Amino acid sequence: MISSSKTYEKMSKVFLKVFVFILMDMVMSYTDQYDDLEETLRQFDMDMHYGPCLGLKRLERWERAHRMGMQPPIQVKEIIERVSGAPTCVWEGRV
Repeated sequence: MISSSKTYEKMSKVFLKVFVFILMDMVMSYTDQYDDLEETLRQFDMDMHYGPCLGLKRLERWERAHRMGMQPPIQVKEIIERVSGAPTCVWEGRV
């Protein structure tokens, strides 16, 4: 029984290392898929100062924050108007 317990422990450690390696590889490949513009948009999405982002397109959220005097970054609006790929917040469809 002792040897099978040790075997299980060793296998668990190996499995954990493999899992972490695979997870890190996935994260690295995911983060390589977007550039600085997307990073700026994601930072805007994550900033709760401008209110919730779910259910709104990024431009709608920027305009709402602007109307409310929250002074959202003009750079974000310019990026949103130039980039057509991701009009919704990073959390849309994931939460």
